[in-house]
Amino acid sequence: MKRSWGSWLWDTVYNAAVNMTPHSLSLAVAVGFVGGLFPVPGATTIVTGILCGIFRANLAVAQALNFLVTPLEFLLMPAFFRLGELVLMIDSDGALHITGFAEAVRNDFFDALRQFRIALQCAVVGWAVVSMPAISIQYALGRFIMGFLCKRAAHKSKHEGHKK
Repeated sequence: MKRSWGSWLWDTVYNAAVNMTPHSLSLAVAVGFVGGLFPVPGATTIVTGILCGIFRANLAVAQALNFLVTPLEFLLMPAFFRLGELVLMIDSDGALHITGFAEAVRNDFFDALRQFRIALQCAVVGWAVVSMPAISIQYALGRFIMGFLCKRAAHKSKHEGHKK
């Protein structure tokens, strides 16, 4: 009997996330979020996988987050491009217009990568500058939130046990 995508996703991602420690879940979410913002379309899966290997994060949860933040990837691409220009001290007269890039990707993916290679290189540098601090901040924030939620759940279940 074939399993549906929904049941596979439930078994792989949800069950993995429920059984993870706050540390593991926070790390996987941070890695998936930052890896999903990598500004080269089609490469986020590979980058997220590499980051999972480096940080020993849960691959299923990180990849799920990677796919969820895809719209943000395109939204932040011009910001990463501008930051990369500043870091590399490049004065580019051709701004990265996301609509033009999206149209070029739709027509011919590899030609679009060739045509926008300098802009993508700048965007990758901008992403690299932001990525490690972003992982650290997201991880710390996630640990705080997960720790708070776990304590609250434990406190709530402790009080419900006394009522019975």
